Amino acid sequence: MNLLLRVVLRSVYWGEGIATKIFAKGLSASSSCTLCMKCVRECPVSNIKKTEQGISFGSDCAEDSGNDGRYVTKDSKGYYRHFIDYLEEE
Repeated sequence: MNLLLRVVLRSVYWGEGIATKIFAKGLSASSSCTLCMKCVRECPVSNIKKTEQGISFGSDCAEDSGNDGRYVTKDSKGYYRHFIDYLEEE
């Protein structure tokens, strides 16, 4: 992968960890929430819980999976999968 692109992606990934903590503070369930628990079941980092007051969001909205910054893979869907061949060039 191009060195400049690698540096940019790692910088974005680092900044994302900080931004998710700020982002999480603004999350809340609306009054139309039916408590179906779908968000609790599908949160990839178990950051959403059901409490006595309703749905509660934690501050860890980012998965610390040791990702090396390669978000686009052969399994990716959508627009960015078209760039996989370019990204995999070394």
